[in-house]
Formats: sequence, C-alpha cells, structure tokens
Amino acid sequence: MTTLAGSAYLTLQELAAYANVSVRTLRKFLTLPPAQALPAYRPGRKVLVRRDEFDAWFAQYRTRGRPALTRNLRALGFHPEQLDGT
Repeated sequence: MTTLAGSAYLTLQELAAYANVSVRTLRKFLTLPPAQALPAYRPGRKVLVRRDEFDAWFAQYRTRGRPALTRNLRALGFHPEQLDGT
C-alpha cells in the first residue's frame, strides 16, 4: 500500500484483497462507461486506486431487500432507501 498525502493508494492486487473481489472483476469495473467506472490513477502502466474513492464508489451498489422490488420502486419515482418501512 502506498500512502501519499494521507490517502492510501492501492494496487489492483491490494484492492482485490481489501474488497474481497478478483483483480479481473476490478479490471471490469475500470472499463465501465466513464460515469460508472471505478476511478483510478494510471502513472505509466501501473493502476492505483485510492481506498477512500473506492469505498465511496462501491457504496453506490449497496442494496437492501429484493433487487427487483427496489428497481421497480425506483422506476416509479420512489427512493427505497428513504422509505420508513411502514
């Protein structure tokens, strides 16, 4: 792990161990469309990801409940994460 200016920069191998996913999966995340892709830094051929940026990016995929129900509620204009459960 490389620390620059107080932020942890992880290689893909380190990030894979941290996130419990494969390096191959991380490479797929890097090739998503720009608005969805994992933010990364590429000094030369090396790929580095800031741990705090990964955590923020990954948080958008947090779900609760059944994915199909959540998807349908969003399609209807509701925000399932803001519903109080009553």
